[in-house]
Amino acid sequence: MDILLDLRWMVLGRAGGLEQMAYELVAAIAKFSRKDTLYLYCPDRAFQDWLFKSEMNMVLIDSDQFALVPERVSYDRSEGRPSGKLGRIGVVALDGSEPPPRTLKVDLVHSIGGYVHDELLDYRNILTIHDLQHIHLPHHFDEVEIDARNARYLSSINASEAVISVSSFVKRDIIAQYGVKPESVTSIWNIPSGSPTDQLSKSKVDRILRKMGIDFEYLFFPSHGWPHKNHLKLVEAFPFIQESLPNLRMIFTGGKFDQEHPAAKKIRSLGLEEFILHIGYRTPTEIRCLYERTKALVYPSLFEGFGMPVAEAIESGVPVFCSDIEPLVEIGGEAVVTFDPCSSNDIADKVLSVLRDDRLLESLRAKREAQLTRFSSKAIARQTYDLYRKTCGLDSTPLESSRLAMTNGRCESTRHWGRVSERSLRAGKSLSGLVALLVTAFKSPPLAKSIWKAFRRKGDRARSFNGRYGDGWIVPNYREWLWVPEGSKGLILEIEAPPLPHADDHGFWVALQGIELGEFRFAGKSTLRIPITLEESIKELVQLRIDSNFSFRPNDRDDNGDERELAIKLAGIHWK
Repeated sequence: MDILLDLRWMVLGRAGGLEQMAYELVAAIAKFSRKDTLYLYCPDRAFQDWLFKSEMNMVLIDSDQFALVPERVSYDRSEGRPSGKLGRIGVVALDGSEPPPRTLKVDLVHSIGGYVHDELLDYRNILTIHDLQHIHLPHHFDEVEIDARNARYLSSINASEAVISVSSFVKRDIIAQYGVKPESVTSIWNIPSGSPTDQLSKSKVDRILRKMGIDFEYLFFPSHGWPHKNHLKLVEAFPFIQESLPNLRMIFTGGKFDQEHPAAKKIRSLGLEEFILHIGYRTPTEIRCLYERTKALVYPSLFEGFGMPVAEAIESGVPVFCSDIEPLVEIGGEAVVTFDPCSSNDIADKVLSVLRDDRLLESLRAKREAQLTRFSSKAIARQTYDLYRKTCGLDSTPLESSRLAMTNGRCESTRHWGRVSERSLRAGKSLSGLVALLVTAFKSPPLAKSIWKAFRRKGDRARSFNGRYGDGWIVPNYREWLWVPEGSKGLILEIEAPPLPHADDHGFWVALQGIELGEFRFAGKSTLRIPITLEESIKELVQLRIDSNFSFRPNDRDDNGDERELAIKLAGIHWK
């Protein structure tokens, strides 16, 4: 099989549990078959973090440098979708530079980020959905965002042969909200971060914690500062816990709060700045060390699709206190103690009742052993891989257990030093950053090179958009790669005039594969149909360029909040 994994969103250290889920899944799946090819469409920096030995052929398509072009493009959906599923995809440089465009054979696309992107809709797809947060927490989104999410989920589900939900709760949600047939949705848990790696030595844990300035007892809550993570209630509960355990502190990790975050304000008002510490983003190795020494994980989230930290804590042998919401109850089973996340008193009571009772702590450890079997990286990866084969019309194949080798300590150490170098360089700590980069280079020169290249770009992945929006409007400097259908002799561009007074006075220029086709004006017409004849020597992948001498922002006309800079509307591309 030739499998494309769409991971273009994977900015390391910024995607939370989704990043860890993707890392562990790919690390496990990549050890199944020498006959398969795994194309990873992701930033080069993320790819270099996969430092494991793969039985598969793993190929990077750097999403910061290359775009994907579908085998056939129908901008006018009324013409119908292609018969069958597409089997090839084009890869082109975003800036039009070398290397030249190329095509790849693709049997299956797995979109792990929750949506199938437009250029992949006509392929054989598997879609992973992590949660439907916009349905349960609509007050965190405006109406436009809710409508957009629903539309994207629907189009992605309709384009997929199979949907993976990360829990039974999410599966029921998908079926109820979007009318999906139950047999089309498979519930497959996430692989906890660090589960296939070697154990950390006591001396290494001590050394890393000392570098972070941690030499005290603490509770642990790793999470971004999003409202539904419910940091505020945990802060409110902490003084009650501290009354009985005065030497205990609380550690938060993830994106740091701004000064106006409710939890930050509450910490200041209660005078807890010395006892509740937010230490920001941490490397996977540092997170593992924090799990190793914490008294307990306390996870008060109001909404989850899975709850990766709960699984990670169970994997690490840490007592777990978490919200009594359905996904966490499913993931934690009897190995966790649940509380009402809206009650600071209940949070404190549950934590104290167990931490002060050795018998209850020992009971939790025993229950953990039974729950651990459900987090098997081998079983979860195997279930995913078998779904790949089933979707491609293939039978499952026997797997030798020796092939799913553990990710060794050297690999994790390399990842750790790479993250430390990035963090230091971004913080302006040049000396420590360069020392960490040299250590990384000794362990993995390609990883160090990728980190340095990203740093020289100042970490800015944003590119000026020069494509076509979903409603057909294009920017003044439009560039798009097109796949020429076999046997096509030409195409017709259908272009609509902008809603501007005196639009007749404005012109635009069209070029195909570098051949200028001239200037065009609307001359009183609302729509132009521009025929283009293809040269016999035309390539399979061609670039369409439209440059306009004018632009407008819809918000300037209607005060509708649409700040896009637009030129004209490309209503259709019709091949002939």
